[in-house]
Parts: sequence; C-alpha cells; structure tokens
Amino acid sequence: MRNITLLLLLWLLAACNHGAKTESVKPEATKKVEITITGMTCTGCEQTVTKGALALDGVKEAKASYKDGKAWVTYEDGKVTPEAISASIENTGYKVTAVSPVN
Repeated sequence: MRNITLLLLLWLLAACNHGAKTESVKPEATKKVEITITGMTCTGCEQTVTKGALALDGVKEAKASYKDGKAWVTYEDGKVTPEAISASIENTGYKVTAVSPVN
C-alpha cells in the first residue's frame, strides 16, 4: 500500500509540472584581457599583481608573468571594467602600459 501511495504521489507531481516552463540560467558573461605591466622583477611581483586583480569583485581569474611583463585577467562583464582592474594593479605599485582584449 505504501508503494502505491508513493507512486501515486510521484505521478501527481509529474502531472502538475507537465507543461511548466523553467527559466534557463544564463551563464555569467566573462571577458579576458592581457595587461602589459612594467616593474615586475620576480615571482613575488607576480603574486602581488595577481592579488591586486583578484581583490576586485567580478574578477574570476588572474595570472601574472614577470618574464613576459604581462598579466591575464578573466572578469565578469558588467561587474568590473578593465580600467578598474588596471587601477587596482597600479595601486600595488606597478605601471600598466597597455590593456588588450583576448579572444
């Protein structure tokens, strides 16, 4: 009897939801930029630049290379701008000389 009740309940739930529309969740729109930076000389500099970028709400990923003199930052479009990311990096003591979108 218990199994029949459970099956009936499941059937009713399925029937009630038949035709119900569900909203799809739109994934966050992310963009990536390559930022040219002067003044980095070691892995400690890379960490400082990375932390400076990641400190902003909306920055998803950041990686810096002192050998390349660059950082690559993935961010949520609409939450943070490349200008804000550059300013945050410059606040750590380094100079941003260029910002280019990455496709």
